[in-house]
Amino acid sequence: MSLNVNHVGNITKDRTGKYQDRFIEKPDAEFGKELIEWLAQGEKPSKPLPAQSYISTSLETLYAERKAVLNEISEIFQAKSANGSLYFSEDELSEVRMFCKTCDVSAEGITKLYNQRDFLMRELTQRRNAAAKQAV
Repeated sequence: MSLNVNHVGNITKDRTGKYQDRFIEKPDAEFGKELIEWLAQGEKPSKPLPAQSYISTSLETLYAERKAVLNEISEIFQAKSANGSLYFSEDELSEVRMFCKTCDVSAEGITKLYNQRDFLMRELTQRRNAAAKQAV
């Protein structure tokens, strides 16, 4: 969940769909209890999961990861508001394209791309929240 300056939370990743794209105005103790109850419904793994590296080191996998994160960045830039306008300008897109070109196919380069994607997702969430507030 990310919170904007007005204390409106937006759940941006939820593979279950329970909270996906939900806006929570000033999350309080009641929301916290609901979240804890929901999290407690999950099953504990029978044995601890092995530690996994965040990014693989095989060249083939690095190329695949780089392509995947670049696709995610592209999807963020294609996001449109309710009136059909893009949330990001052409200048912003151009700037990010230049940045992405500097990120090579290495664990470090892909980490930079993941960081850029995360930043852009937070920015998109803020812009969506601002647009939702204006619409109200």
